[in-house]
Amino acid sequence: MKFTKMLAVPVLTLFFFGFAFIPQEEEAVITGTVEPAEAYPVIWVIDGNEAVAQQEAERNGEFSVQVPSGTFDIYVEPTVEGYEIGYVEDVSVSSGDDKDIGVIEIPQ
Repeated sequence: MKFTKMLAVPVLTLFFFGFAFIPQEEEAVITGTVEPAEAYPVIWVIDGNEAVAQQEAERNGEFSVQVPSGTFDIYVEPTVEGYEIGYVEDVSVSSGDDKDIGVIEIPQ
């Protein structure tokens, strides 16, 4: 019985903490700038019909969104009335990529 208790602690420790050492897929980063920045846009990264990520742009219009590997559509939703939604289709990234998609202009 004593041997069983001594064995249980290391086995349970490996079970619970061992998962932390399983390699995870490195995410990619999509960056860009929205103009005009005064639209205070929210960036949506869409895979099919599912939102993968969402990020508010900085006050200067720049954004940086972490995403898994894949091909996505980027939608720019202004939070100020009077601006239309902007989008960029088919943005492909692989694990570890840092992809700058440039300037996205949203019409007023």
